[in-house]
Amino acid sequence: MNKRYLALLAAFTFAVALPLFAASSPKGGILYTFKGGSDGQSPVAPLVADAKGNLYGTTVYGGDAFCINSPSCGTVFELVAPSSPSGIWHEKILYAFTGQFNGFFPAGGLIFDSAGNLYGTTEAGGDLDNTLCPDGMGCGTVFEVSPPKTAGGAWTETVLHMFESGTDGAYPQSSLIFDANGNLYGTALAGTLNDGVVFELSPAGGGAWTESVLYSFTGLDDGSEPYGPLVFDAAGDLYGTTSAGGSSNVGTVFQLTPSAGGGSWTETSLVVFDGSNGAAPLGGVLIDSAGNLFGTTSRGGANKDGIAFELIPQRVGAWTEVVLHSFVGGNDARPNGFAEDAAGSLYGAATGNDNCGEIFKLSNSASGWSESVLHSFTNSRFGLGCSPQAPLVYGKWKALYGTTYEGGSAACGDGLGCGTVFGFLP
Repeated sequence: MNKRYLALLAAFTFAVALPLFAASSPKGGILYTFKGGSDGQSPVAPLVADAKGNLYGTTVYGGDAFCINSPSCGTVFELVAPSSPSGIWHEKILYAFTGQFNGFFPAGGLIFDSAGNLYGTTEAGGDLDNTLCPDGMGCGTVFEVSPPKTAGGAWTETVLHMFESGTDGAYPQSSLIFDANGNLYGTALAGTLNDGVVFELSPAGGGAWTESVLYSFTGLDDGSEPYGPLVFDAAGDLYGTTSAGGSSNVGTVFQLTPSAGGGSWTETSLVVFDGSNGAAPLGGVLIDSAGNLFGTTSRGGANKDGIAFELIPQRVGAWTEVVLHSFVGGNDARPNGFAEDAAGSLYGAATGNDNCGEIFKLSNSASGWSESVLHSFTNSRFGLGCSPQAPLVYGKWKALYGTTYEGGSAACGDGLGCGTVFGFLP
């Protein structure tokens, strides 16, 4: 994620909410334009939808509190869906981080539990007295945001875990996942060996949670610096990516397998990227019903602008990697993960290489995989948004939804914009 510490706004202006399918743009458009200040600013994480189609997400900046090196600490927001595609979406700030022990700079997405509570991570905050994380910024947190018990009340934030770097990880950047027993799993960028960890948080009763480090990366063939989220297969194995490490120091795809008796996990590197076959994956992987894995890398490939890949398990020995598409540069560069439709087509957003990025589709046919560009974001940055940095998600009306880190309103005053939420009908 880019680090942008932005100037304090002189005044706050209410952000604009827009219809999904305007007459001039039947395929979709901008649902919400952030304005900074008390509103959110600079979303980098994927969204999540509830059963009514309302969207929830985080912004790295925005809110009222002043943070170290930044005028704002980040938010958790909700976009309330209209009753029809031509209606107006309305934003609510559910929680604004205060920049202290409760965490700040939420760079990962959110997940729901069955009771409607939201869970996520912040890359900073927590134990600010920990000298293992520099500048008094803390090592990050795992948090829960709970809805009010009475209508009209405030949402409540609870810190479930404060990272301590030297013992249990630091700087989590990804979304979390649940297992069937209600345990949380995630990755942290740094950790016990300073190369990142995979961790588990288990509810211990009375509101307390216990953290366990399942695996500490070494920076060798197992990789280092895991940015992306994890995914389970049917057998309970975990899969994810590292953005660095491996023999060429450009990342891996890994599998973690629990021992039969529990308690320990075994790591296997399924592919070690070397540049030609991809480099620096920043997202996680999808798994299909046959156990194949699909993902993207932000760099490498034939044009050095990233690839889409499939990993196919073999009965014996190593997995087979297939490059589905090599991105060509410009807007068609630096992809960041997939959403899949019922036909097996893959949809994603690309950040762009010194451009504003795009929405793309990868389709499989008898002649192989092919890419079609569904939308290119404007190079003028403002209005339609610029630089999507998270995977797309399905939501209401079977549309795809995402965020842009930049563009939209120029109110943030840095020449890059405050970011947007958009919807798109495939």
